[in-house]
Amino acid sequence: MPIGTLCVFDHQARDFTEAQLELLGFLANQTMRLLERQRANEGLENELAEVRQSRLLMRKFEQLITQAPGFIAIVDTQGYVSYLNGFARNVVGLKPDESIPPGVEFFMAPDERGTFHDDLMPLIRSGERRWQHCRLRLA
Repeated sequence: MPIGTLCVFDHQARDFTEAQLELLGFLANQTMRLLERQRANEGLENELAEVRQSRLLMRKFEQLITQAPGFIAIVDTQGYVSYLNGFARNVVGLKPDESIPPGVEFFMAPDERGTFHDDLMPLIRSGERRWQHCRLRLA
């Protein structure tokens, strides 16, 4: 999409040869490409700024979750635990470098495990976000 006109100024009017007109056309095309690339770069710079802002917010969120004074776990739809915050690790007696036992049942009090499949697993499989209270196994 053209956005302007390439102008050549001189002290007196001249006629251009075909070769000069071709060169002026080439110069006009190069100018358009440069302007288009500048516009694209501005768009990329805006996207980069958004990515940086998102990363900053993610780091703040991670810090909040890591330091939260409550049991926080990330569980997939199969019931496998992929994350425990520091508080949760302390409650169940896991050291920071210890592997997380895979199943949610491991963290539940023995008498709560029977209701796991009936009450908690359907919520986990649905992917629904919801608070669910259960008693935990203490270290």
